[in-house]
Amino acid sequence: MNTKANWKLTVLSLGVGMIWGMLPLGLAQTTEPVQAVKPVTGTRQSLAIQYPEGANLGVRFQGTFRDPEASGMAKVERLKGTTKIHIDLAGLKPAAFFGGDYNTFVLWTVSPEGHVDNVGEFILEGNKSKLNVTTHLETFGMFVTAEPHFLVSSPSRFVVLENSAPKQDITAGIIRTAEITYRGFDGSYNFDRESLENFNRTKGETRSDLAQAETSIDLAMRSGADKYAPKELAAAQEDLQKA
Repeated sequence: MNTKANWKLTVLSLGVGMIWGMLPLGLAQTTEPVQAVKPVTGTRQSLAIQYPEGANLGVRFQGTFRDPEASGMAKVERLKGTTKIHIDLAGLKPAAFFGGDYNTFVLWTVSPEGHVDNVGEFILEGNKSKLNVTTHLETFGMFVTAEPHFLVSSPSRFVVLENSAPKQDITAGIIRTAEITYRGFDGSYNFDRESLENFNRTKGETRSDLAQAETSIDLAMRSGADKYAPKELAAAQEDLQKA
């Protein structure tokens, strides 16, 4: 896909994200059973680690039952009030293997207060992926979810990897668990399977730009965008056709 097409897809995703944000929260009660707009509050436990200033800490990621063979390592360094995170993942299968609406993987940080942030998308090269991001947080947990597109604002329930406690605690014992409480669309996305345990890995780069854009529009349409944001929906559909 050329640079121009990629740019259009980015704009398209932004436009559809705006459409999604404009939809009323009560829409699920005003339309026929539309799985994509079922609002649910999900609660999870995540290990929050405090990263002291100047320290360089290695943290392992462990795969969940969604993809048990997945694993990873994060190198976390906090300098001058900014936390730099470099993550290497391995053993992942494409999110599209879950079927339905899932297309990509997103990294989330979560504060002890339960605030979650979408901090980046993983693009697979075979079964591996790398990501370099920063956060202002000093104490936080990290996890990776399968998502329909990279601009989601709430994590899905398809958590594929979670950070674990470092083997050597150089934080003087300052490791605690934080309860993640977030409003998401738990159970709202269509899927064909809950786990990728018995699926083979792939080779080569796995890009899902078009699939993400198509799913974004599909989710918007299933949520009534043709009624609540027809102009924005038409513009997004036109950009997709051009791409």
